[in-house]
Amino acid sequence: MSPEAQPAVSAAWRKKRFSLLNHEPFTIVAEGVETQEEFALAKAAGCNRFQGYFFGRPAPRDKAPFRAIDAEPLALSA
Repeated sequence: MSPEAQPAVSAAWRKKRFSLLNHEPFTIVAEGVETQEEFALAKAAGCNRFQGYFFGRPAPRDKAPFRAIDAEPLALSA
């Protein structure tokens, strides 16, 4: 496969996987979102939670502003 075709194939695979996951009660988190374009791509791909510098710099939990769109609690993993 040519290097030029790889991003399109990769994007198609991601979209298919996310579409399968969206039929179940899964939370799909896009990590490392740093730009408006990355946010739009992740949202279009089916992600329903987002994390990254686009939303704010890392901060201690007690100093971090609350930015969740809804108040649904999420399970945290180490």
